[in-house]
Parts: sequence; C-alpha cells; structure tokens
Amino acid sequence: MLKGQTALDAKVIARNKANAYMLEILPQILKALQPFVGQKILNLGAVLSQKVRNALPEFIDDPDLLVFYCPTRYGLRVEVKASARCPDRSGQYHSCVYQEASAHLGSIEDHTLKDLTTEHHFRTDYSTEEIRLARERFKELDKAKRDAEAALESFGQYDN
Repeated sequence: MLKGQTALDAKVIARNKANAYMLEILPQILKALQPFVGQKILNLGAVLSQKVRNALPEFIDDPDLLVFYCPTRYGLRVEVKASARCPDRSGQYHSCVYQEASAHLGSIEDHTLKDLTTEHHFRTDYSTEEIRLARERFKELDKAKRDAEAALESFGQYDN
C-alpha cells in the first residue's frame, strides 16, 4: 500500500511489522538463552560474552527490519526496528517512518542471567482508523482537562 498512504498509515504498518517479527523471533531467542540461566553472560562493560553471541540466532538482513540486543548490567532486551515508506512534503514516497518493539528477555545480576521473561504481548492488528479515533478522544479529554484546570485556577487542586 503506497498510493494515498499517509504518514499515519506508514506508522501503523511499521508498528504491526515490528510487533509481528518480535513475536516470530522471541521463541527462538528464549530457547537459545535458556541454557545460560544461572551463568555469567556479560563481559566487563556489559558486553554479551562470545559464547552467548554465538548461541543467539541470526536474523534476516533487511534494511526495513533490524534486530539488535541491548544488554545492561541489570537486564537483557531485544529490539526490532521496522520502517515503512511514507510521503514527504512534496507528496513523493522518499521518506520513511520507524517504529520499534522492545522485549525484556531476562534479569541480570553480577553479570549473571538470573531468569528469563517468557510473557510478552505485542499487538499486530493496529489500524489507522483506531489510532485516528484514539487521537480524537485524546484531544477531547485534553480539552476537558484544561477546562477543569482553568476552573480551579484560583484555588488549586489540593488543600494542604
């Protein structure tokens, strides 16, 4: 879908693509990490050890879909970054938007993988109309909030 596609359409496409790919790869990643629970997986500087990097699956080499691991001293997560083309200011499709999906894989303590997070929820069925309606609802609620704040201007929200 490109002709007549808006930037919002592209964002929705990219979000659904990132989430769908995340759901596809998570089982493979968790299976590869399972043997390392209770073992040191980080080198100094919070870098994944070579044995862990060798065990992790490799994914498609696609400029529209990137996968990268993000280790820290406290946890490990994986991120999927997806892009979709959208019109630029001239109406040509030379621009793109990016959306990311991020999943916490496990907790790390003293460079040791303590556990794996197996519950992950990613929607893959967002629609442009749903987002438009949510934005409209947000504008309505934001205006109501501002009106309520204005009515309380002289008294504030709380008493001591």
